[in-house]
Amino acid sequence: LFSEQKMHKLFPAPRLHPQCCAHPLRTGNKITPLVGADATYDRICAAMANAKKNIYVVISFMKREFKPNKKDTWYSILQAARNRGVDVRVLIWSHKHHNETFQTIFPGFEEDHKWLKGMGVSFPIRWDSSGDDHLHCHHEKTWIVDDTAFTGGIILSERWFETPEDRGIQDIFMEVNGPSATDVIHSFAQRWNGALHHDKPLGAYPNLEVANNVSYPTSVSAACGPSTVQVQRTVRAQHYTDGTPPPGGEPFDMVKGETSLIEQIITALQSATSHVYIENSHIAYPGILSELLKCCQRGVKCIFCIPSWGGTAQEAALGDKPLRAQTLPLPAVAIRTGYIDSFVQLMPLLAQQENFCLVGLLQKGCKRFIPVHSKLVMVDDKWLSCGSANVVDLSYERDHTEIALSVWCEQTVKDLRRQLWEKYADSQPPTDGQESFEWLMRIAKENGKVIKAGHTNPLQGYVCAIDPVAGGARMVNAAGVYRQREIAVEERREKGQLPKKSGL
Repeated sequence: LFSEQKMHKLFPAPRLHPQCCAHPLRTGNKITPLVGADATYDRICAAMANAKKNIYVVISFMKREFKPNKKDTWYSILQAARNRGVDVRVLIWSHKHHNETFQTIFPGFEEDHKWLKGMGVSFPIRWDSSGDDHLHCHHEKTWIVDDTAFTGGIILSERWFETPEDRGIQDIFMEVNGPSATDVIHSFAQRWNGALHHDKPLGAYPNLEVANNVSYPTSVSAACGPSTVQVQRTVRAQHYTDGTPPPGGEPFDMVKGETSLIEQIITALQSATSHVYIENSHIAYPGILSELLKCCQRGVKCIFCIPSWGGTAQEAALGDKPLRAQTLPLPAVAIRTGYIDSFVQLMPLLAQQENFCLVGLLQKGCKRFIPVHSKLVMVDDKWLSCGSANVVDLSYERDHTEIALSVWCEQTVKDLRRQLWEKYADSQPPTDGQESFEWLMRIAKENGKVIKAGHTNPLQGYVCAIDPVAGGARMVNAAGVYRQREIAVEERREKGQLPKKSGL
């Protein structure tokens, strides 16, 4: 599974700016990190209220009645913009296999079209289908308002908001203004125009005449900031065929798909000299784990923040149940991806590294962990990647549809790290990057000791060390159970035990 031959095949010779990318490296961008759903939707809603030209939205998961400003539904906000002449378009993931297990998708079934009409919606929608692939997902989450783009991991669900009772779900969006925002618009046009099955019955709303093709951008937005940015993606082969280049870019063979997102992350990890920080809702991609191990072995400090699904905070911190491969469930996703195998083989090796720390974020009351849904990688306070991709090969190897902003700007990366860690530790981190990593590791480990002892002493902030093997294994198990449930539902439908859906 981890031979040098396979790793070289997956990740060819390191290159700083991947040529296997549909969008060019561009200077002059302004990047604004948006931490949490409250900050993100406040900013997006303010932008939509002042939209003059266009609002384009890419949706994977959603709650149908979600209110991004906590008072108006997403569709009423978009309809109001359309009523004042703004070009509003929404591209939504369609997957007929997922609807019973994830009640947070809007697959474009006949009842969905009737509901939209009943709500008075007139703006155009296209559904981008996964076809018959059980495991595929159009996982991108993007909002484009005029010439500003927002992208990251936050979905349309009130569960992401912070409440007095809990801290919500930890997630991050990035706002980009400048030349690279044009590339996000180009990516939207490519996906909208090439959406699978959009020309079939129920593939567009209200009809194809209204949900017509969108024009590609012909010029680049003006430079307005210090960041160098590249829009990077995962796109499966054969799904989109139009390789029309972005302004100033080169033609790209979309038929072959795209893997620039993971190629850049691997390149960044291979070049790390001081420290690496990752926040993600998954943890078992062999390419990432093996590079983290190499980082630790050459003295790089690595912190990985995860949700630690399943079990209490004390159980995750204790690590009192050793990991055994045979005790783990073997869901369909593990058979296809090696998800569990990679964890079983690599995490015990990482656990032996003193400069590796697996952490979680405690809920209020400190009984369980916050769901971490961010898709963030930061290296050496010089570079970051933030988008929609999970640390699992479905998000990286020409399968899911993912997007990320790859950002080279020392000040932006430092400011985001300080913002996150000041929040997690409830105190100002040291200015120096190395010292800051040592500081957060120390706090997380001390909090872990308190949790192990039954929370008899006060904590500093709410970051907590997790046992890398046993605590992480609970998360891997939970991810596998979700996938098992998806497959089981579709098998029941095929056997006639559930009604077949009328959709794409």
